[in-house]
Amino acid sequence: MSLWAHRTHPLSHNRGWLTGGVFPAVRVTGCFAELFGLVLLDPARLDEFLDGHAEGRDLVHLFTTTDAGDRVSEQGIAIPVLGVECGYYTVLVRHVDDRSPWTDARLSSDGWVLGTRTGSLLLCGAGYLTRWAADHPAHRPVTVPPGWYAVEIRGHWPPAEAASASASAAAAAAVGGGAAAGA
Repeated sequence: MSLWAHRTHPLSHNRGWLTGGVFPAVRVTGCFAELFGLVLLDPARLDEFLDGHAEGRDLVHLFTTTDAGDRVSEQGIAIPVLGVECGYYTVLVRHVDDRSPWTDARLSSDGWVLGTRTGSLLLCGAGYLTRWAADHPAHRPVTVPPGWYAVEIRGHWPPAEAASASASAAAAAAVGGGAAAGA
């Protein structure tokens, strides 16, 4: 299920625009992939994009019936991770220079960009976009230095959990000032 299309940012091949700083990895556990997805976004930029009217809106409808979903992705406001089975996940947001604790990604999607003026990001289940509330307690905060980042999303099945039928997968976003790399 796709909420909005992935498009490569026009600047993603020219890394000179990247300004984000190095930061310690942020590991977020117990993230529920509501409505088959997770979204990493800058809530301040999202609200600005919607002229101060993001709160209470059905962003899933907006993003799937207009070009707004493509535009928030292209402008580096939100990065959707879609088509994910409902369940609990561990998400690792790390700088490209940090080594990943996981190997052998089962999936990879690069060419994403993310920009933040404040460094305050939110990780949320896609279902929470149906009635957006930036202060919803289920959203998970992720803090990075303000700036622009190239992002690669990598999906893993941790070896320790692979034998368990009820095990959750892990997702990672590698972000960096110089280039995106695997998680």
